[in-house]
Amino acid sequence: MKPSRLWKFVLLTLTAWLAFAVASPAQGIGCTVADTWANDCGSGSNPINRCTLNADGVCPLQVGESNNMATSLPSGNSNTGIVCLVSTSSTPAHVQWETPAANAGFVIQFGGSSPLQYNGNQIGVAVGTSNAPTLVYTVPTTNNCFEYAVAYCPPGQACVSADPKILVGIGPGIGAGKK
Repeated sequence: MKPSRLWKFVLLTLTAWLAFAVASPAQGIGCTVADTWANDCGSGSNPINRCTLNADGVCPLQVGESNNMATSLPSGNSNTGIVCLVSTSSTPAHVQWETPAANAGFVIQFGGSSPLQYNGNQIGVAVGTSNAPTLVYTVPTTNNCFEYAVAYCPPGQACVSADPKILVGIGPGIGAGKK
């Protein structure tokens, strides 16, 4: 089987597995009333779990594995299971998932209402590989918490999954975290 056909087969199989095994990302506790910007993202003087935007204004999330769990983290952040994005009415947040691991694949799936948009269309599932990160998605300007499922398949190993969260905060006092 040609490598490109093999990856298509792997991605289709992974997508089917995820749709069956993780039909809704609410396997964990989900977003709760405790998942607020103040509780999980800190203050302007003490930010935590914040995603630092790259030069293009995108929050790059690294998909990987730690302790037999999938991870979806901003580069350099600890694995809290929460990513904080800043959005303003003039500058909505943008996010992209990628993996640095060679020959690995992953699927991101939002249940119910997905916050991801691409060219104005709502996107519920994103698929990527080590050679092809996901598209850059826009996250709407809203104060909200969204839980999603991530399945990560390293080469030659069983796939692992997790249910991380994205908190989107708006307002002038939040601070974009842009370097």
